[in-house]
Amino acid sequence: MAPLSSSPRWLVVSFAVLLASAWAFTAGKGSAFKMKQVQVVDQAGFGKPVPAADLLIPADWQFQSKVQWGNRGCFPDLAAVSFLARSPDGKLAFEAFPSFTWQYANSPAVQKYLVMENQQGQQTGLKPCPVNPPIPAAEVLKRVVLPKYRPGKEPVSFEPLPDIQQLIGNRAQALGQQASRGGQPVQFQGDSARARLKYDLDGKPVEEWITAVSVAEATTISTGSGATQGINCRAVMLYAMRAPQGQLGANEALFRMIRASLRWEPEWQRQYIGMVDHLTEFQQNQRQIRAQMIRQFQQHEVEVINGVVANRARGMNQTVVGADELIRGVEPYRDPATGKTYELSSLYGNAWTNGNNEFVLSDDPNLNPSSLFNGDWKPLDHVQRQP
Repeated sequence: MAPLSSSPRWLVVSFAVLLASAWAFTAGKGSAFKMKQVQVVDQAGFGKPVPAADLLIPADWQFQSKVQWGNRGCFPDLAAVSFLARSPDGKLAFEAFPSFTWQYANSPAVQKYLVMENQQGQQTGLKPCPVNPPIPAAEVLKRVVLPKYRPGKEPVSFEPLPDIQQLIGNRAQALGQQASRGGQPVQFQGDSARARLKYDLDGKPVEEWITAVSVAEATTISTGSGATQGINCRAVMLYAMRAPQGQLGANEALFRMIRASLRWEPEWQRQYIGMVDHLTEFQQNQRQIRAQMIRQFQQHEVEVINGVVANRARGMNQTVVGADELIRGVEPYRDPATGKTYELSSLYGNAWTNGNNEFVLSDDPNLNPSSLFNGDWKPLDHVQRQP
């Protein structure tokens, strides 16, 4: 089902020294890391394999990914994207779970309408787009993510993501101002959380962070008899980061770098949004037909809801597909030899490439990567962001 409201488009390293001396070098100012670029490939979504996303992982890690298309309820959830990256010995792992969407409205009448729409869709085999109020990220983990992906594993603690929380607030404020200038006042809010787990895996004790960011945007909907808020909710950055017991914190910077490097491929995203928009338009046409048969609501109220929702849903589809991009913490670089641009972690400030989709990142501008790693490493240029 399509979400209720819309807005302008906004689409969601440090090894333990003894374990990873081959890839992490510490001297003086900071550390350097050798990474490679890998792709999440959608094998069948558009009739042929299409790269859906790319990210950086340590150069010797293994990588596998999956893009599974199916009816998951809300239209922006059509493609479930997941991947797993892990070290050669399997001791370190970074896993991504599919994001998901739900919808809500403050008006009981609109809630009832959405529930009825879900029920009618189920009669033709459609899964419902959940109608639930916004919940914080910790509750997303407790109610959905942990029971689904780590059943039986009890979290030791919950805490906000230390590098994400302030960024969410800053971006939400900026997006709200941008939406207001565009004539569509929208209220953005969000928060982050990570659960810390301890359990045995293959007979060995491990620790793991499971993360989530919960994002909600609310816009005013005129219902004919008044006004209410339509709220679209999205859970993004659903990641698991695992290390041997006692070594999770030592690898936090590495996990942050991997997380920040994830970037959706523009062409895949364009096609995906187009498909979601097409389904949304079809749904709006069906809503107009069903409005003639609904007696639980005043006819005028249903028509106004349909019209407002139809106008705003298309932009919202673009919004929720790429929500992760708001909070990745990246900065743009350009390869002066080829002109190709990359989005790399903003944690370090300096990057080099060997031209083979491998990169070295460091907070030391005087580092010579060739003294650490084989190959000819050339510096990447910073790209000035457009306002």
